Amino acid sequence: MRTRMFPVAFVISVSLCALPKNVRGASAAESAIRGWLDTFAVMEADNESDPNYFKDQMSPGDLYRRLEKLCEESGTDKRRILDVAKEVADGYETAVNAGQVACYPNVAKMILVMAASGDRTLLPYFEEKSLASATYKSIRSGAASAYINLADLSECIGFMKKILEVNGDNGAWRFMITPLILGKIEAAINAGELSGAEKERVLSVLLSYMRAPASSWEASKVDAFLAKHCDGYLTSVQRMSMARDISDAGNERERKHFLPIRESVEALPKKQRVDLRERFPDLPPLPEEKEGRPSVPVWIGGGVAVVIGVAALLRFLLWKRRAAP
Repeated sequence: MRTRMFPVAFVISVSLCALPKNVRGASAAESAIRGWLDTFAVMEADNESDPNYFKDQMSPGDLYRRLEKLCEESGTDKRRILDVAKEVADGYETAVNAGQVACYPNVAKMILVMAASGDRTLLPYFEEKSLASATYKSIRSGAASAYINLADLSECIGFMKKILEVNGDNGAWRFMITPLILGKIEAAINAGELSGAEKERVLSVLLSYMRAPASSWEASKVDAFLAKHCDGYLTSVQRMSMARDISDAGNERERKHFLPIRESVEALPKKQRVDLRERFPDLPPLPEEKEGRPSVPVWIGGGVAVVIGVAALLRFLLWKRRAAP
């Protein structure tokens, strides 16, 4: 499906020469847009070994700006660039899903071209690609990266919650995405751009995820973030529980990383271990807690009721004994 071709800059320059200086017809402009996008999608370098080869290559941003100029000259709505790019991307993705996996870079290139537009109306499209568990993981990663770069902080937090729930491949598709989104949020925290409420929202999402992380590599990234930005996390029972689960079931590398974390909290007296549910009441129960186990207040209430009942029974028996002839 993929084709080895001349450098894109050369192909497009030839195409430009073949067209009238001012392309008037919308259909002609759209044909040119589709042709250039298809060319860019399937292009492969023939001489990557040449150190100067990539200097003259057209970037996704360069291509988008060229197409924008074409739309201006022809009186075509520049939204057609994105519409056609979606069609091209979806066509190649269909081929990927049909087994032609070598076509996935073609989709990734179209995502880069679309992202270069900076058009925020693309966010639902990128989100859909990211969350589709049946989609090839590199396509999902590219779409998620585009989403994060275009979205504002509040949108990124909501998006993070959604992607952390897509774990069909143990979160492997997020290998580059989790550090990217955590980096964006941390930069906002350091710059004072994240409100207190938004920060609490971030921490709640990450703490909930750490109850049963999809993979140890992702857990280590989230653990480092929480250790830096969540007060009490370092000595929390939530951290101890997460590290215990991974170190008990993990390989040597995982045990080497997570066992010291577990032991550092276990070494503390129980009274010094923090339960973050006091701050985040929506956090799920710890795995060692039996399902349906009453909370501490319920146990206390039940115990008080038993004591009162026993005392009443003893008073009744004592009265009855005294009243007996």
